Amino acid sequence: MLVPENWLKQWIETNLSIEKIAEVLTMSGLEVESLASLCPDFSNVVVGKVLSCSKHPNAEKLKICNVDVGNELSIVCGAPNVRDGLLVACALVGANLPNNKKIKKSKIRGFESLGMLCSEFELGISNSSSEIIEIDPKYKNSIGADYRSLMGFEEMILNIKPTPNRGDCLSVMGIARDLSAVSEKVKFKTPDRLNYSKHNVLDSFEIDLKIDISSEQICRRFCSRVIKGVDSTVPTPNWIKNELEKIGQKPISVLVDISNYVMFCLGRPSHIFDFDKLNLEKSKTLEVRWSKPNEKILLLNSDEIECKEKFAVISDNSGVVALAGIMGGMRTMVTNDTSTILVESA
Repeated sequence: MLVPENWLKQWIETNLSIEKIAEVLTMSGLEVESLASLCPDFSNVVVGKVLSCSKHPNAEKLKICNVDVGNELSIVCGAPNVRDGLLVACALVGANLPNNKKIKKSKIRGFESLGMLCSEFELGISNSSSEIIEIDPKYKNSIGADYRSLMGFEEMILNIKPTPNRGDCLSVMGIARDLSAVSEKVKFKTPDRLNYSKHNVLDSFEIDLKIDISSEQICRRFCSRVIKGVDSTVPTPNWIKNELEKIGQKPISVLVDISNYVMFCLGRPSHIFDFDKLNLEKSKTLEVRWSKPNEKILLLNSDEIECKEKFAVISDNSGVVALAGIMGGMRTMVTNDTSTILVESA
């Protein structure tokens, strides 16, 4: 599992270096297989602002850009999204990029180019190469600043391999708790944003719903909460998206992202149903049971499967709505139209 350095340090107080933390974890039995920065090394890449861009007279797809990096540079760029006013990641002459690429002063179709406007691919951040990076306008006062430091790309990522009997360590909180238990130089703490006592408690309301667990072999406890008035169209907060992206999780939508964040942060898997799509008209009961012969479910990944014997499932009056502990079904998935949800944690 991948654990970002800054995410881990939200849960601990320590003066230990990240290298020493990796050593302590490994010696305690939580092997750190690798320790690497968030993206490959690169240097001399700064925040720039495109002051103007005009069509290259000798090339249809190229533009000549005047870029402010503290001083004004002329740079030829072929990215389709380059435009006036855009904040960009600008590799200066002499910059060293991943794959041993070095930026030199050059002439492109007769016009001098004193640098390069970079895509995420060229900096080793992702495989996206069709467009240059568009830096958030909130960094408008950081013209000329080192892009790598500003974006936190020097942060280290621990790749930890807990043994199968350590399910308690399949989360950032679990790793932090174990680390504090084996080292007197590490103190466990709860991040301020997860201090629940500071937040308002949801208003309660009566809901006619029962949970029936047919076998303790599936699970011993199934907790749920119905929440009304949800706005599923709001964007996921950037701090959640950033943490998920660091561990290789692609942000999807606000409800899914929150569920994933809680799982990786606290080690508590959950699933969110669109409550209005559950068929509870007859029994008012959500069942946790073994599958029946020939039952099928269309999963969230669009795969339709036929449930085999001893498949643990969750079902409503119309049949299976989720493979318990594995994946939900398409029929009750949350969308932008979802306004009432059922959150379950088993």
